[in-house]
Order: sequence, then C-alpha cells, then structure tokens
Amino acid sequence: MKERLFTTTANRAQASVAANRKEAYNSLINQMAVLNPDNWDHDNPRFGDNEVRALCDVLHVNQQEAHHGFTEYKASGGRNIPKKMKKFLMAVDTLSPSNADCERGFSTMNNIITEYRSKLTTKNAANLLFISSVGPPCRQWDPLPYVKTWLGKGRRAAHSTSCMARRYTEEESYFSPLWKMWKSV
Repeated sequence: MKERLFTTTANRAQASVAANRKEAYNSLINQMAVLNPDNWDHDNPRFGDNEVRALCDVLHVNQQEAHHGFTEYKASGGRNIPKKMKKFLMAVDTLSPSNADCERGFSTMNNIITEYRSKLTTKNAANLLFISSVGPPCRQWDPLPYVKTWLGKGRRAAHSTSCMARRYTEEESYFSPLWKMWKSV
C-alpha cells in the first residue's frame, strides 16, 4: 500500500508543501496499518483507537460506531468483521491508491461528452460513464432481450421500410430504371 498510495510531491511544489504532504501521507499509512491484525500490540487494550478516530475524521465516518466496531474486531482477533465496522472499512477501501482511476474516468467522460453530443443530460452522461467504467465489454453484452422489449412496445425495427424517410417519392421512381440497370452490371 505504501508504494501505491497517493503522491507526496508535485513537480513544482514548494518544499513546505511537499513536507506537509509527506507528513499527511505517512500519518495516513500509519492510521491504516492498525487495521491489519499482524500489526496489533496485544498488550495494549487501547491500541489503534486514536488512529481509527483520525481515519474517521478524514473519511467522514461516524467515530463512535467505527470505534465500537474496531473494538469488537480486535476482540475477535481480526477473524470477524462486525457490522458496525463495515461502513468504516468500505470507506477505507474507497481510497484510491493512485489517481489513474480518476484520470481514466475523465478520459472516458471526454469521449462521451463531445461537441457532437452536447445535448446529453447529466443523468444520461452519468449513466454512460458508469457503463463505460464498470460495464462488461461489448462482446459479452447480449442485445436480444432489449431488442425484444423494444419491438414488443410497438416500435419499428432498424430494417423497417414504413417510416417517413423510407417512403418513395416521384424522384426515386424516376431513377429506378437506372438503379435496375446498375444492379444488373
């Protein structure tokens, strides 16, 4: 986790900013380390309490609930995760080890919302972004149930000739002998 979690410096960061980031980074690593039963000091009954509280502040999780859950977790020797602690652990698990996922999300969003698709609502753009980010690959998607639902609601199929654009005009009938000749060549 230490090697992958966040960055401690930026290319053009001032020394004081870099020092603050490094200190926050090390503090976060130490706080998360208390969740691993291998790191526990079994002689100290209060071990990890301050770190869990600090993590709750960072992650905006209920401190009292997480503390009680952590106490039960320690009492079980790390074998049983109490329900009170699951929300806290989920919040810890959401910490991204790098910003690659964020960058990938922005790249996907830029592919979805383009100058040609500027009329998308926020909800539709969010749905497309979700599908693009966590959805299955196109090869695994089976469109047949959706096509059946579409046609079952009385909508036209893609190959239907009864739409306005498919109606023949006099101009088309004027060129039909030429088209027939082209087909025979």
